[in-house]
Amino acid sequence: MLTKLSEGGYKPNQIDAIEGPFSRKLNVELFSKAQAAFVVTKDSGERGGINEKIFAAQDLDMPCLVIDRPQLHYPNVAKTLTGLTDFIGKVN
Repeated sequence: MLTKLSEGGYKPNQIDAIEGPFSRKLNVELFSKAQAAFVVTKDSGERGGINEKIFAAQDLDMPCLVIDRPQLHYPNVAKTLTGLTDFIGKVN
C-alpha cells in the first residue's frame, strides 16, 4: 500500500500508516493533524472502531460520511452449532 501511495505522488509526511482501530482521542489528533475538512470511512463495525471515528468527527464539528457494507444474502446460514450440525447432516 505504501508503495502505491508513493507511486501516486504522495510524500511520506502526507501518509499516516499505522494500524487501527484507534481511540477517539487518537482519531481527533489524526484528523486535526491532517487538517481534514470531513471524514469518509467504511462501516468497519464496532471492532473496527467506527464509533470512535464518528465521535471524533463530531468532536471536531466535521461531517462524517460512512459507506455501508454491502448486504450479502447467503443461501445457507447457520446461527448456532446445532444449526450447523443439522445442515452438515443433510448434506452428507
